[in-house]
Amino acid sequence: SYAIAMSTALLPTMSRQAADGRVGEMKHTFAFSLRIVSFITIPAAVGLILLRRPIVQVLFQHGKFVAESTALTAHALLFYSVGLPAYAAIKLITPMYYSTQDTATPARVGAYALGVNIALNTCFLFFLFRYLSNATPALASSLTAYFNFALLFVIFRKRYGLLGGRAISASMVKMAACAVAMAAVCLTAMHFANFDMTQSLIARAGLLAGTIVAATSAYFGVAWALRCDELPEFLLLLRRGGS
Repeated sequence: SYAIAMSTALLPTMSRQAADGRVGEMKHTFAFSLRIVSFITIPAAVGLILLRRPIVQVLFQHGKFVAESTALTAHALLFYSVGLPAYAAIKLITPMYYSTQDTATPARVGAYALGVNIALNTCFLFFLFRYLSNATPALASSLTAYFNFALLFVIFRKRYGLLGGRAISASMVKMAACAVAMAAVCLTAMHFANFDMTQSLIARAGLLAGTIVAATSAYFGVAWALRCDELPEFLLLLRRGGS
């Protein structure tokens, strides 16, 4: 939803930049937006991957939704979460094409991605189903999302030149370090929390909320220590959004 909101806000800006021939500024706007959204979606993906079972248990494991249902849902969530940064990135790069009055390329790339999705689903179904089970569509969708974004990125870069790939890569390295610290906090908290031994829904929800707060604090703390440029920009956007 954050990526959708940002893409909606960015389209008029990039359209004006493209109409005025300020392609360099448009590419800078895209690179900045991609770094900010990645700063949020990467830890979100890590959190969903590591805390998938507790999240599903707290939200859904009630009544007829039993432990077996939780296991199946969490298994699929694992592979859907892997693709979260790519899903968000697609929402950002597509408006950049629209701002140049090009709606055909995203549609064409989307058709290619659909074909890749079908091929991956077929391959996983026949060769990896015993390992993936109900997560087959999830993994295929996530891999297809990365393919979709990568192809859109390469095509636009070929047409209009560099898109700030080095700066984006440098930021991604810092985000990965922050995510590692966050993952360590998640794993440590879950190890000592004995979440599976807790029967009370309120207690489970409290443990999960505490783990999320601690992990998020670790992520932002390491981001501050590494002087990630995205942190102050993200906080500024939050203040603007709340005002």
